[in-house]
Amino acid sequence: MNPHLEKARLLYRQERFSLAEQELMQALAVEPQNADCFSLLALCRGKQKDIRGALARIKTAIGFEPDAAYYHYLQSIIRSWGRNIPGAIESITEAIRLDPYNADYYSLM
Repeated sequence: MNPHLEKARLLYRQERFSLAEQELMQALAVEPQNADCFSLLALCRGKQKDIRGALARIKTAIGFEPDAAYYHYLQSIIRSWGRNIPGAIESITEAIRLDPYNADYYSLM
C-alpha cells in the first residue's frame, strides 16, 4: 500500500482536502496509474467546489478501471454536487449495472 495514499485518506477524513491533495500528488508520482488516487483526488476537488476538476479526475480513474462500479458511483455523486442530475442518473445506472447487489448504489438512485 502506498503510504501517501493512506495519509491522504486520513487527511480527507479530517476534511483537510488541500493537504490530502498534496499527498495524492506524491502518491501519483510513484504510481501514476493508481485509480484510487485519482478517485480520492476527485473527491477532494469536489469538496472544494471544483466540480470540473473533480469530474476530470474521476474520469481518469474510470479510464484506468472502467468496470469498477465504485468509480461510476463516485462520478454520480460528483455530478449531483454539480447539479447535473441527468448525468448523475446515467453514472449511477452504470454502477448498478456493474454491481447490482450494492444497496448504496440503489440508495443514491
